[in-house]
Amino acid sequence: NNFILIEGPLLAAQKKKIEAHAGRVEEHTLPKTEKFNAFALTDAFCERDKKKMWLLIREGESEGVTSEQSIGLLLWQIKILRLVEKTKSAEESGQKPFVYTKAKRALGNFKKGELETLSRDLLKIYHDGHLGKQDIGFALERWVLKL
Repeated sequence: NNFILIEGPLLAAQKKKIEAHAGRVEEHTLPKTEKFNAFALTDAFCERDKKKMWLLIREGESEGVTSEQSIGLLLWQIKILRLVEKTKSAEESGQKPFVYTKAKRALGNFKKGELETLSRDLLKIYHDGHLGKQDIGFALERWVLKL
């Protein structure tokens, strides 16, 4: 018996070559799984839902999303919020109207100046983690639970 394991899909030409020499060819594909939804994490941050954020970060880690990537997503959201805080319209901010209005609503969940502090703290976690001063995953979890 000959067995061939191919991890990617076969091209038609490759499949014909194999079928010419094989008695039987079977193809099996894995069922599609849902991928990590980055927007769910940023939405949970905007809602200040610590539990949901923590669960989404843990879910992301189980799917291969690193703490650095989660921090990047959160910093991106904070950047959008800070931009919206300083502008008067979607056009002025350079954002789409949907993104602008969603961020404008989320600003009500944060005190004045708080976003700057949160941003600074996240950057510190990222850099301290890479310098070996702290475990980046645990520090991110602490940050989320203090939110």
